Amino acid sequence: MNLSYLYLQINQKRLTLLFMFVVMAPCNISINANEESAGFALEEITVTARKTEENLQEVPISITAFSSADIDARRLTDLEDIALHVPNVSFARNLGQAVVSIRGFGDADVLVTSDPLVGVYIDGVYIARQQGALLEMVDAERIEVLKGPQGTLFGKNTLGGAISIISKKPRGEGDGYVKVTAGEDERVNFQGSYDFGLTDDLSLMVSALYKNRECLTRRVNDNACLDDEDVKLVRAYANYEPSNAFSASLILDGTWDDSHSQIYGVNAIDTAGIFVFLYDLARVDDPSLPPYAPVGVGKPFVVEGDGPTDDDIRSLGASLQLEWEISDNLTVRSISAYRDHDSKANIEFDSFRETVFNNEGLRTTSDTFSQELILEGVAFDDRVDWLAGFYYFDEDASSENPLRVAVTFLGGGFTQYIDSNVESISGFGHISYDLTERIRISGGVRYTSDKRSFSARGDFVGAPGQNGFLSPVSANDTFTAWTPKGSLDFMLTEDIMVYGSVSRGFRSGGFNGNTSTNDPRFLSYDPELAWNYEIGFKSTLLDQRVLFNAAVYYTDYTDRQLSYALAQINAPPVTVRGNAAEAELIGVETELKVALTEKLRVEAAFAYNDAEYTKLRDDALGLRVSLGSPFHYAPKYTGNIGIQYTEPDVAGLGEASFRVDTSYKSRTFFNSEVSELNDPICGPFNSQSPYAKVNARITFVPHNSNLTLGFYGHNLTDKIIFERALCIPVPAGGGFDLPSYGQPREIGVEVQYDF
Repeated sequence: MNLSYLYLQINQKRLTLLFMFVVMAPCNISINANEESAGFALEEITVTARKTEENLQEVPISITAFSSADIDARRLTDLEDIALHVPNVSFARNLGQAVVSIRGFGDADVLVTSDPLVGVYIDGVYIARQQGALLEMVDAERIEVLKGPQGTLFGKNTLGGAISIISKKPRGEGDGYVKVTAGEDERVNFQGSYDFGLTDDLSLMVSALYKNRECLTRRVNDNACLDDEDVKLVRAYANYEPSNAFSASLILDGTWDDSHSQIYGVNAIDTAGIFVFLYDLARVDDPSLPPYAPVGVGKPFVVEGDGPTDDDIRSLGASLQLEWEISDNLTVRSISAYRDHDSKANIEFDSFRETVFNNEGLRTTSDTFSQELILEGVAFDDRVDWLAGFYYFDEDASSENPLRVAVTFLGGGFTQYIDSNVESISGFGHISYDLTERIRISGGVRYTSDKRSFSARGDFVGAPGQNGFLSPVSANDTFTAWTPKGSLDFMLTEDIMVYGSVSRGFRSGGFNGNTSTNDPRFLSYDPELAWNYEIGFKSTLLDQRVLFNAAVYYTDYTDRQLSYALAQINAPPVTVRGNAAEAELIGVETELKVALTEKLRVEAAFAYNDAEYTKLRDDALGLRVSLGSPFHYAPKYTGNIGIQYTEPDVAGLGEASFRVDTSYKSRTFFNSEVSELNDPICGPFNSQSPYAKVNARITFVPHNSNLTLGFYGHNLTDKIIFERALCIPVPAGGGFDLPSYGQPREIGVEVQYDF
């Protein structure tokens, strides 16, 4: 792509005008500097977005970072909370997995043959399975949300970006805390940690969490529990530092989640559908029920059904991190990690008292081992910063997906078994060179080779006496990619930096877990690729009392992996997943933080993201998207605003802090398929309309006390939010729409004691 073409793509009036505004704004702000407000400033945050420690405002990347103080003030407890505070980031749950989308890059596929589009990392360790990415934020030192392709330093599966969570490191200071939370729906949480100083060189931090909430609803016909929380987490973090030049850290963690399925209600049913009689066969004879319909149609949190509701997740991990400063100019770092994951997720496909279709539990297992080595140094009188690295990743994963069919003449079921192995090797390097005191050029590249294999089989049990077996399929393939990155940044002043960057990312190829053929030509598909072009600026003004950042980006997205029907000669079409589309994304991101006074701070952020398909595969007969289809989980407008006021002395009793956060998302689509967008039942419910969500928190710390009292409100307006919708179009079964719901309002109290 040449520069003139890129300019034509980006030079839309609204983007040009907006970027001119955000570029000029710092100049206007600096003119109004008020020397009398000196003495208070915004917190500086150090990040490791480029695998080395840097000031957030000096990194030429669109990134949002939260310090430990930010995490506490906003009450960030998991990935869903992060999405509320970062524009262009969306979150949903699907069969026990986290569906994270950044800048429109997101995928709700739950099979082990596919990878996510956003990488999630905890203490530098990649979380391979999204079912294991419903992370609880316990004793986090920092959270970094990197936007756009991160293929050079983070590797594959970071087309949309990466979320990196860094834990607090033990210091052996002999301190800790205990926190108790109580709230609506019988919410009772216990959390605590203690930092032990075992020797002068060895310290240990032990953290624990018990998170419990009663069921948000009970099925009306059998009182089964839906959407509760029952989570246990334990982590031990040992740090050994015999000298300033060497450190070793061992982190062990375990999570046991025994919660129950999220709520799937019923929005609508087409009583005139072709197979509507199936609904009548499946209902209990109850004159109070409407014809052909279950209880709760159009009523959130009122459901029935007969399927199992227990969802279980077990995740265990261990990582060893070594750092050795060989000399003043050379450091070597190593991260060795192992993770074991086992999950089971249930879903009620029909929401009827008697079974039509029930998924009795998607079972997923994953064992991963990874090794990363990084050599980092400086040269030429500190004008050059460089690093070189090697990464190895191995995963053995499997899934078991049973579907039970119990209509009179279709009685039986089908179980699908999939085994997958991934062996990935990559090497990467990155260098930054100070051309002058104000101009810096940076560049890097990564080469990745993914060797993958899979096998699948299925068992079918029909009506009594009718048993069958589907022929097994297997395949293996190797996918490779080069993912370079380059940037140029210029310090206009000591406080204002402008930058431009070009980067490439990719999601690895994979296999058709749900294919209807064993033809090897159709079993695998190639990687997705994206080139991202970005210009932006970062500014810290008025003696660090104002932070104002902005970025404009254009992303060229090719080989998108979608499902479609592929035509064959002298044979019926076959349903496959393949590289079927190209797309473009254009957007703007802004961030503003202002310390108005020593007591009052305001934070706001806004993002615009326009994603559209530009080309579709010609031979894909049954492609489910059109050029006008929206991207799923990609709202065009997102934003948030937070206001925090701190009073250091309330009636001589103690310090009080008040904070309100409001987040906004425009219309969010759950599916891009034309059949569902145009379907009379599915269409109206295939998206969540624009909404704002309000959270608030009040804390009080008595003088000369180790006690902290807190009051919080989540979703204060009790907004009913659809997270996703499972819809069966009219021709396929009468037409019905099953939405899942986000969390309703919760108000509670927290008590923390520090020691």
